Amino acid sequence: MSDTPITFNREGALQRLMNNETLLNRILEIFFGQAETRLSDIRQDIQQGRYSDAQATTHGLKGSAGEVGAERLHRCLGDLEKALKENSAQAEELYKVAVVEYQQFSQQAR
Repeated sequence: MSDTPITFNREGALQRLMNNETLLNRILEIFFGQAETRLSDIRQDIQQGRYSDAQATTHGLKGSAGEVGAERLHRCLGDLEKALKENSAQAEELYKVAVVEYQQFSQQAR
């Protein structure tokens, strides 16, 4: 990823998949099938003070976001993961930012 992340780095994702467009589309389908549930789980864990659980889910989603080229979402989830690790009060606000980034990625990638 570059220093300035973009919402959807389709070219980067395709490079990682040896330019296999069909495979990218399938991986995106799987990502979108799981991301909203994971985001909901993270929200619930934050609200209930289960930061360790939220951190683990965030870490997994962050990895998936990086693989599909969701650079800005990946970076936001990294910030959220760090806040959760530190039990920071910023976690709720960073979660909201991540949701907005997810929505923007979803609009561009679908």
